[in-house]
Amino acid sequence: MAATNSYLRHLMAAAVALPGISVAATPIDKGDVVVDLKYVHYEEQDDLMTVDAEYLTLGIPLTGRNDLTVSIEFETMSGASPIFMSPGQNGDPVVVKSGASITDQRTAVTASFRHFFDAGTLTVAPSWSDEDDYTSQALTLQYEWDTNNKNTTFAVGVGFASDEVWAEGQVIRNDKEGRSVFFGVTQVLNTSSLLQLNVSFAEETGYLSDPYKLVQVQTSILPDSRPDDRAQIAVLVRYIRHMADDASVHLTYRLFNDDWDVQSHTFEASWYQELPGDWTVTPSVRYYTQEKADFYEPYFVAFRNDGYYTSDFRLASYGSVIAGVKITKKIAGNTGLDLNLQYYARRGDLKLGGEHSLDPEPLSSYLVTLGIKHTF
Repeated sequence: MAATNSYLRHLMAAAVALPGISVAATPIDKGDVVVDLKYVHYEEQDDLMTVDAEYLTLGIPLTGRNDLTVSIEFETMSGASPIFMSPGQNGDPVVVKSGASITDQRTAVTASFRHFFDAGTLTVAPSWSDEDDYTSQALTLQYEWDTNNKNTTFAVGVGFASDEVWAEGQVIRNDKEGRSVFFGVTQVLNTSSLLQLNVSFAEETGYLSDPYKLVQVQTSILPDSRPDDRAQIAVLVRYIRHMADDASVHLTYRLFNDDWDVQSHTFEASWYQELPGDWTVTPSVRYYTQEKADFYEPYFVAFRNDGYYTSDFRLASYGSVIAGVKITKKIAGNTGLDLNLQYYARRGDLKLGGEHSLDPEPLSSYLVTLGIKHTF
């Protein structure tokens, strides 16, 4: 459905990512074909939402200077979803959920073509996805190059997206567009550590409301209504240090801010440990905290002059924690198996400092990923 939780998309993306250090792009070896299969299961407590997804990724060398990677995703979602909140006893918000079970299917295809110049690498990455009530087409262009005897890597990129949103059983069909620019630099500090800095700017325009959400304003039940533009900036800093005994520590901080008054901070730490027998274990923990959007309330006691209202808790003041571990095993040198386990908890009172939104229904979930990667 169009209202798929943003944190769920981040979880799914993180689940299929492989840990490690990447300073500069390297081509797929000539003659090799890389096949990566993954299965992801996500489930929320009380059977609220369940997602099963399968990923197939193929990496193919085209020439000595070109390669192509194609990823296909099939995703099935089912369960119930909060629609709006109303005042209960003592004014505390009470969640009203969808009565019937929500079902949706999503198919996504992403391609990444890379050309390796003498001085750098150009990546062209188109993507397409289709759901029962949402379609998206996007294109990302990125160029990266090394300087300073390959101790410094710069990257610049731009992105474009065109989406169409509609709602099952409703006369709603709207478009939205997205544009983004990106700059990054990776600096090798010494033989055992490096520092990364990424800065991105993005803007969305068009229909940015959620067609399945409602909001209570006084005694009226109104559709979710958000501004038709959103400007965002994000800054990410990552420090990676190689430790003794074939280990490395990854420390990441991300600052996000937009003109809806949403500001968030993300702190993440992971330990990448190689073990005898070609085993690797990567425990990690991630903490997230955000301020609410200007037009968010669980319910409204008065009408707003601008007409913007939402009770979608994803735009509330809250905090969340993700704890996980990833285990990989190499087999025969050209095959790898991986298992990724993650637990997610979100509550209003997990927010860092200041007031937080009342959370009538704290969310917890788990995610399991199984994968196999083989190079022919």
